[in-house]
Amino acid sequence: MLSRNRLQQGAFVNVIPYGIPITIQYDDRGAIEKVFKFWGNDRVDISSDMLKYFNTDVVPQQIALKGGSSWVWGVLETHESPKTEGVSADCSTKELIELFLEDPNQFKFLAFNVTSNSAKFTGPAPTRQWIKMAGFNLLPGYIVPVSSATQIICDRFKQDFHKTVPIAVASFDGTDITVEKTAITQCVCKSISTYLDESGEIHAEILSESGKSYNVYFEDVVKYNVSKQDVVYFDGFKIIWSSNDASKRGKKHLGALTCSVCGKPIQVFAGHCHCDDPDCMSLRYNDFVRLSKLFNIPIVPASKFYEIAKNYNITTLDQFLELEEFKDYKTSDSLFNLLKALISSYACPNTSPMKQFAAKCTNIKSTFEYYITHPQVAQRDMELYDRFGQAFIDEISKPIVQYEIIHILNSGKFEILHAGKKFDGPPIFRNKNFYLTGTFKHGSHEDIESILMSYEGNVSASIDTTVSAVILGDIKENVDGMAVKDANRLGIRIFNESEFFKMFEIDSDLQENLL
Repeated sequence: MLSRNRLQQGAFVNVIPYGIPITIQYDDRGAIEKVFKFWGNDRVDISSDMLKYFNTDVVPQQIALKGGSSWVWGVLETHESPKTEGVSADCSTKELIELFLEDPNQFKFLAFNVTSNSAKFTGPAPTRQWIKMAGFNLLPGYIVPVSSATQIICDRFKQDFHKTVPIAVASFDGTDITVEKTAITQCVCKSISTYLDESGEIHAEILSESGKSYNVYFEDVVKYNVSKQDVVYFDGFKIIWSSNDASKRGKKHLGALTCSVCGKPIQVFAGHCHCDDPDCMSLRYNDFVRLSKLFNIPIVPASKFYEIAKNYNITTLDQFLELEEFKDYKTSDSLFNLLKALISSYACPNTSPMKQFAAKCTNIKSTFEYYITHPQVAQRDMELYDRFGQAFIDEISKPIVQYEIIHILNSGKFEILHAGKKFDGPPIFRNKNFYLTGTFKHGSHEDIESILMSYEGNVSASIDTTVSAVILGDIKENVDGMAVKDANRLGIRIFNESEFFKMFEIDSDLQENLL
């Protein structure tokens, strides 16, 4: 809303409210002479229309500065909201002038600067003192504090001007003043529709009378009670004000709506604009994307996912695999990748506990099922007590997570992939354990494990003193930072993928075996 460049610590600023930017010119005798639209070099003479309305009720007719022309900068502030579209600082000036000519009483002139050929004003204090003593209404000003300047100044502005938006910021730099327009825009609301984003958050699309669409947070629509024919003001993607034209108001938003997927009521409040049911499919599109990647299913758009979930009354992810368009998809993969697909990376950002869990089960289905359905036993047997381990245990303790893992495992569509040798190589890694992390150019973790097994090497699920080396994938994604830290602490050597493969001439062996 406000430029950080103009909010330097200790600076004095005026935040100029919505209205008509005005410069009043006084002649060398101190009498009011002209009225201009805008300030500085941009000003345009509008005296022929406006001067006669600038009587003693609006501004002083005479000032004490004589011997040269003087100019007072200010704004005709108003709560009127012309039904225009564009940048608020520019798009409504013509309409506001027409409203002023019809009823000047709806406007109030607030002054913030003065320049003169007969006197010099050095800085904000003398300038503001003169404005006040000359009889003008003084625009509130603020000294920029040390921290959180933008928010503090915005809060101060809202306290002083409850029902308006800022159109410009005037900043004093020594004796000079700079005025910068804000980027706030406005439109007239023609209609409002809602949609879900990929994370399940509800957004609103406001269609303006000109046909332009504005995508905003639905909670802001509720907060400002936006309805048809309101003039809506935007700061980027956020609504910061609505005119709330009561005479043309449609049905009010009561802060509640119904989930478009499951049909349950949703309470909308600040920071919360999604279905209240954590298991609702409106919140699980990203989970479905991970499942699709596991089964090599083409990724469908979020809108289609929500439509399918609603039309077929789907409540768990495994039900998608039974639908006609997905029923032929099957996969062979590791238990580790099954866990990664069905457990949210948001809930479990570190995959080490999953890797340790899968390794402990040694690809035995019954063992895997037992530990999934007895998470507290798994935590004890695998010593998953750190914060990442606890997060993983908490996640697999959820009934819906257990249900989906077990049902997909037994669906006949998922086959446990058992790692094996890629080829028969020399036993250069016999009795050596390696830890893998990151994303590899040479394939998945299972592919790298098979390559190491070709040299009689083994892959460890955790970092301990039995690990000979850590191999870090060349693609620096999904790197286990804690594992790298532990390896450094234990003095375990860390190789980059390309460095490791070059050192042991693994690429040559792969080429010889046509791999």
